[in-house]
This record gives sequence, C-alpha cells and structure tokens, in this order.
Amino acid sequence: MLRRRRQLKTKVHKVVDALLCGAALWLAHAVRSLEGLDPTEQIRPFDHYSWLLLLIVPIAPAMLEINGFYSRPTLPSRRLTLW
Repeated sequence: MLRRRRQLKTKVHKVVDALLCGAALWLAHAVRSLEGLDPTEQIRPFDHYSWLLLLIVPIAPAMLEINGFYSRPTLPSRRLTLW
C-alpha cells in the first residue's frame, strides 16, 4: 500500500516538475523581453521559442530521473531531507 502510494506520488511530482520547467522557460523569456533588459528588441516573441516546450516538458522529468532526483530512501536522514 505504501509503495503504491509512493509510486503515485512520484508520478504526480514528475508531471508537476515538467510543468514547472515549461513555466520556467516562459518566465525566463518574459523577463528577458522586458523593455529595460532588451532595449534593442533582439529577443523574438515567445511564438518563435514555443517549440522548445515540446522538448523541455517531456525531457525534464526523464533527466531528473536519470540524475536520481526521484530515488530517495524510505526513511531518509535529517541531513538528506534538509539537502
């Protein structure tokens, strides 16, 4: 029961992480395209970069999984939890 709950929780976290990475791309573009930061308007509208969402959203959870982001022990130490 706990193992199944943990697997479901991990899947939900992967979806949330994918959405956060997509939102981070959009937010980074929004900040960079502000008038004060881009006075010469060299940064194109987000439509030119939206295709990157098709790469970032599915790849981000896979990259986190490869790096061991989702593999935590059942009873982690306080130090590991803080980290």
